[in-house]
Amino acid sequence: MAADHSHTGLSWDFAHGDLRVSEDGRFLVHADGTPFFWLGDTAWELFHRLDREEAERYLENRRARGFTVIQAVCLAELDGLNTPNPYGQRPLIESDPARPDLEGGYWEHVDFIVARAREKGIAVGMLPTWGDKVRKEWGVGPVVFTPVNARAYGRFLGERYREAPNLVWILGGDRNPDGYEEIWRQMAAGLADGAATGAAARRVRAGGDREDPGHPGRPADAGRAAGAAGRRADRARTRMTKGRDAHV
Repeated sequence: MAADHSHTGLSWDFAHGDLRVSEDGRFLVHADGTPFFWLGDTAWELFHRLDREEAERYLENRRARGFTVIQAVCLAELDGLNTPNPYGQRPLIESDPARPDLEGGYWEHVDFIVARAREKGIAVGMLPTWGDKVRKEWGVGPVVFTPVNARAYGRFLGERYREAPNLVWILGGDRNPDGYEEIWRQMAAGLADGAATGAAARRVRAGGDREDPGHPGRPADAGRAAGAAGRRADRARTRMTKGRDAHV
């Protein structure tokens, strides 16, 4: 019989403090200087295609194997704007990034998954959108982002997920940014805006030390900003666990 090499306990201990970029700009470390080991799995459609039971089973499988990061996309590649999640929910109103659907339940489902990952000691490398919503080239799209609504969408995400220690923002999604840099930079600036509105400031800042002229002290092109689900995710988890088997 093969030996059981399952990992026991949390995948990672976030008690060392928030994640941030190291002083030399090359690594992720905790607030106390402890290095963070990025062992990631890509689950791009996690928020879009899996129900709560499936997401729980997947996260537990990854925890048992010692993965420390799961990479997933809020506005998913496979027709993530129009094809609903397993509960019949969509992320945006009329595919407008400036109008997240806060009543339909999609974002509470995301909250639930982020919270469950945190409880298992797993960080979420979260992409706000797949690249086809910025620059189609191939795939479903549609292209919906402009610099203005990218800033608004980033602000929404940064504020909603500003409090938990297990979230790292990743901007991109299988597209070359050439010619579309301003959209990505505005999205990053919006993430920083939203994260800074609460007591918990942004936790991971990447993209160098260049400042946004309109906001001294803020990187102009932070490629990753951090935030998280925090208390809102805990409330969502409680509500959604009660209805674990109730599909909309």
